[in-house]
Amino acid sequence: MYPILIEIWGIPIYTYGVCLATAFFLAVKLLVRRGAEVSLEEEIIYDLAIISIFSAIVGARIAYVYLAWDHYSQNLFEIIQIYRGGLVFFGGLMGGIAGGVSFWTYKKQDVLQMGDMIAISLSLGQGIGRIGCFFYGCCYGMIIQKDSIWASFGVHFPLHMHDLRHPTQLYSAVANVLISLFLYYIYKKGKLRGRVVIAYFYVYGTFRFLIEIIRDDVRGTILGITSLTTSQTVSILGILFGIGLQMFLTAKSKKLAQE
Repeated sequence: MYPILIEIWGIPIYTYGVCLATAFFLAVKLLVRRGAEVSLEEEIIYDLAIISIFSAIVGARIAYVYLAWDHYSQNLFEIIQIYRGGLVFFGGLMGGIAGGVSFWTYKKQDVLQMGDMIAISLSLGQGIGRIGCFFYGCCYGMIIQKDSIWASFGVHFPLHMHDLRHPTQLYSAVANVLISLFLYYIYKKGKLRGRVVIAYFYVYGTFRFLIEIIRDDVRGTILGITSLTTSQTVSILGILFGIGLQMFLTAKSKKLAQE
C-alpha cells in the first residue's frame, strides 16, 4: 500500500487525501456542467457544493468515529485527522443530503432536479475515493484461499501481510464508475425528475449490501440490533426510501394527469 503519496519538506501528503480532493474536484466540475445545461449559475452550484461537501465530511467522520469509538475515546486528537483516512460513506451521504437539501430549499430551487444531477457526480466521486481507500489499506475484503479462482485478484494488505484478501475497494471503484455512467444514461434518456435519485438508491444500495458480504474490516452494527453491518442496514433503508419516493412521484404524476 502507499498511504503517503509524497513528502514535501518532511510533510507527508497522504494518498487518501489526494484521492478525496480529486473526487470532490471532478464531482463538482461535473455538477457545474450539468447545471449549465439547465441554466443554473455556477455561483449557486459552488455554494451548494461547499455546503454539501462540508456537511458530508462532518457526517462521514462522525459515523466513522462512532464505529471506532473504542480507539478514538483514547485518542481524541485523532478525531480531526481526517486526511489520514476514516470516513463512512453513508454518514457522509446523510450529512451531505441534509446540508444540500436545506440550502437548496432555502434558495427555493428544484430539489429533485438537483438530486438527479448530484447522484451522477456522487457516484463518480465515490469511485475515485475508493481508490484512496485501497492505497491507504482500509476497507479490505475477506481472505482468499490460494487455490481459489479469485487468488489472482488477491492483495496483501498492511495489517494482514500473510493473507491474500479481496481488494473490495477496487471492486467498489469500478462499480461506482459504472453506476455513474448508468445514471447519466437514465438522466439523458428521460425528463421525469427524481428517477435518477431513485435509480441511485436502488442500484447502489443493492451493490453496497452485497459487497459488504465479502468485506472483513471493522464496520460495526447499528446499536447491535441486527447482525447486519451498519452499511447493510442503511442500504436497506436507502432502497426503501427509493421505493417510497417512486410511489410518491408516481401517485403525484397520476394525480396531475387526471386534473
